[in-house]
Order: sequence, then structure tokens, then C-alpha cells
Amino acid sequence: MKVMIIDDELHGLREMQRVLQEIGGLEIIGAYQDGLKAFLSITEQKPDIIFLDIEMPEISGIQLFNQIIETYGFISIVFVTAYDQYAIKAFELHAMDYILKPIEEERIRQAIKRAELYNKMVDQETESCSIRIECFKRFSLYKDNKLVNLNWRSKKCEELLAFVACHKGDYVSKAKIVDALWPDADREKGYNNLYATVYYLKKKMKEVGIGLAIESKKDKMRLDVTCIEIDIIKFEAFYKDNKSKEAKEIYKAMLLEEHDYLWCMTLQQKYDMMYMQI
Repeated sequence: MKVMIIDDELHGLREMQRVLQEIGGLEIIGAYQDGLKAFLSITEQKPDIIFLDIEMPEISGIQLFNQIIETYGFISIVFVTAYDQYAIKAFELHAMDYILKPIEEERIRQAIKRAELYNKMVDQETESCSIRIECFKRFSLYKDNKLVNLNWRSKKCEELLAFVACHKGDYVSKAKIVDALWPDADREKGYNNLYATVYYLKKKMKEVGIGLAIESKKDKMRLDVTCIEIDIIKFEAFYKDNKSKEAKEIYKAMLLEEHDYLWCMTLQQKYDMMYMQI
């Protein structure tokens, strides 16, 4: 297992290295005091697990966590800190684990074991598969024509996936997503909610072997629909080709009819009008 350590304090960095070397069987691919340098090295180093300090200058561990998941997708990240007040935040971000300093070898072993079991589980689901998303009537996700029940911890995960699916691969500003899903949250809280939800969503997708790619570019985000069959995309294609029979078969009911998503009302009207014109 490839391990990366990020801690601005040299003592903390060396202590973690010592403990990991005593545990053995691990490849320490990087130990960084500079969070930004660590961030830029992830593409080349490809760590399986990152031990990340929270209280750091220039960029905090929480901010770095958000940047990592936004840029690289899911990576097992373990927060390591001397402050227990971040425990709730770590839980909200769905981090792999949360360890208090001074570190204990047994807690490090537990975190590594958890990451190993998780990675082993998801590696068994890495074979290619067909993915289908349905948005008419209710949001449904299928893998190899079988309905996937993800048992979301938060309904916002499903709503986020529905939101980006309904934009059919187009980039949408993160501000627009935040305003749609968390209209009552202030900007900082809204963005934190978005990053945490994206991380959890990618984690759940990886668990069931679905390679959904939620991509970010500057202040925008999108779902890569290249290898995904989405009913609204098919419906629009049939509509444009005047294939009324095929279009009617897809339009089961109003878009996301069984969900209370205020942001989809305009889209509901759009597809309802298209259906009536068939």
C-alpha cells in the first residue's frame, strides 16, 4: 500500500514515518510539510492512503481535502490532528478515519486495515459494466440492467447525482449547484456541503463498482456521460428524429415526479411540452 503523509510540523511528520516503518509492509511515497506540494504530487505518486494534518498554514487540511477530492476523486484520507473539535467535521466529510495526536501505533494499524479492506472490496468491482440513469418519474441508477440500491446516508447525494445527470454532461457552475441544493446555506457552508457530498458520492459509486466521473474545471462541475445511458438524452434524440413511439415509451411520467426538487420545475415543464408535441 502506498502511503503519503502531510503535516507541516517536522516532528509530526517524522513520528508518523517512524510508526509506519515499524508497522511494515507499506511504501511511504511522500512525506510533505507543504500541503500544496503534496497536492501537486498526487498525480504522479498515486497514493492509496493519505494521512493528513488539519491545522496547517497557508492551506488547512480541510481545504486540502476538498481540493484533493475535487481534482483526483476518491482517495482514502485519514485526518491526523491534536484537536478533537474537528471530529464532527471529519464525519461530515466522510473521511476514512480520524486520529488524535499523539498518535498510537494501534490506531494507525486500524486506519490502514480499514483502507485495505475498503480498497480490496471495491477492486473486486472494477470490471467494465453498462450504466443507465433514469430521470423520468423517479431517479434510478442501473448497473448491468439491475437497479442499484445505494442506501444514501444523505438524500443530497442522490439529488446531486440527479442534478448533474439532468444537465446531460454540460458543465454547471458550482455556485448554481450550491444555490439549487443548499439554498439556505451561506456560501462557505454550501461549498463545504458540495465537496463533502461529491466525496461521499464517489465513495459510494466506487463501492458498487460504478465508474461515474464527476469532473471539475475551475468553478464548474459536470457528469461525464460518455459511457452512460440517460433516458432524457435518448428522449430528446427520439424527439428530434420524430420517433414518437420510442419517445413515448421513455417518458414514463413527469421528470423526477416522485421527488421534491424545486430546481427541476423548469425542466419538468420543458419535457412535458415536448411530450405533448409528439
